[in-house]
Amino acid sequence: MVHLLFIDATPQNPGFDQKIQSKCPGGRSEDGETTVDTVLRELKQETGLSVKHRVKPISVYRPRRDKNGHLKEGFVIPRSGCRGTLRTATLIDGNSSLSRPYGISLDDALKKVFNTDRNKFHLNFLLGVHKYFAEKFGEEAVGPAKTLV
Repeated sequence: MVHLLFIDATPQNPGFDQKIQSKCPGGRSEDGETTVDTVLRELKQETGLSVKHRVKPISVYRPRRDKNGHLKEGFVIPRSGCRGTLRTATLIDGNSSLSRPYGISLDDALKKVFNTDRNKFHLNFLLGVHKYFAEKFGEEAVGPAKTLV
């Protein structure tokens, strides 16, 4: 069964909705940074893990711009391609408090995102992960995502 790293992000701005958003590690690119550089930096920053030499992130969600013009793209990095120790403490990242990373099955991740915030990017990213692994390893490896949509 496919498992993902998830983080619960809680906004820390008094004027914003304090609803927890469950997500995979990720974030925006900094000036001059490639998409892959962003993936590697965010993985290290939010989880404590780094990527082994020559391991390339696998794109599972094609680039699209959101309503604010930010480029959204989703990648998967196999755990075997990572090194380091998972962060164990809460992290303040910008305007959010991030929980320690935790493992969650792809099926549970889809249910959690679909039943809570319904964030379109997160849901489409997880469906992309599902499609990638179903094509690579068979539907039995990931479970039936079609029951959600």
